[in-house]
Amino acid sequence: MKDAPAILGRQQTLEKCMAALAAGGGVLVTGPAGIGKSALLDAIGSACAAAGQLVLRSASSAAESWLPYLGLYDLFSDAVAARPEVVPYHLRPAFDGVLLRSVPDGAATDQLAIRVAVVEALRALSAERPVLLILDDVNCLDSATAEVLAFAVRRRQGSRVRVLAAERLSEGQEPTWWGLLPEDAVEIALGNLPGPVVSELLRTRLGLRPTDKLSQRIRDASGGEPLFAPGLGRAGPASGAGGHAGDPLLVS
Repeated sequence: MKDAPAILGRQQTLEKCMAALAAGGGVLVTGPAGIGKSALLDAIGSACAAAGQLVLRSASSAAESWLPYLGLYDLFSDAVAARPEVVPYHLRPAFDGVLLRSVPDGAATDQLAIRVAVVEALRALSAERPVLLILDDVNCLDSATAEVLAFAVRRRQGSRVRVLAAERLSEGQEPTWWGLLPEDAVEIALGNLPGPVVSELLRTRLGLRPTDKLSQRIRDASGGEPLFAPGLGRAGPASGAGGHAGDPLLVS
């Protein structure tokens, strides 16, 4: 994991996140677009799954944020399909309606039933092994899912249900999604990568040597953003792969 290009320069941050989760709390990873939040969540999720934890993940997008309960579908559809008994029988119509496993009716849209169904499902799943809820791009999570998860997180038992979320923030903004995390959750803000790490990223992703002029130009132009730098490298300068010092870099 240490040498994975996706988390180059983030090893200490990854270890800090893992320690906070192991302590039984939650972690909110913040930063601007392209800073590497999703890559960090991927690495943490893989490590937790390898350690035997049940990892349930939702990856929201602005284009789909208007769809109610989409986040619950992402998180629970596979887990409940494999283990329907984790939801008490009398609450299954509510959950099945949300997950579109049945035709919704009056019972299936009962808001308290949906919330209690999620609480009971998490309790049953976490009784067997720790559960990690990963909420990527939480700022795009649909409001119906957010309300249900906030209800469930407030009623989690012990430390066997943990929450790892990523929120896109611009400089100077404050997190707004604390309600989806346990009270003892911590914020971990991601900053730009230092120049040598960006050079190593370009070497592992694109085969550019750190001493190449193009590598140096991309490193300077990217400002240390791990998503922006490889994109500039793939597009290349306007005059071709080598380019001249005055040629503008293309944006992919």
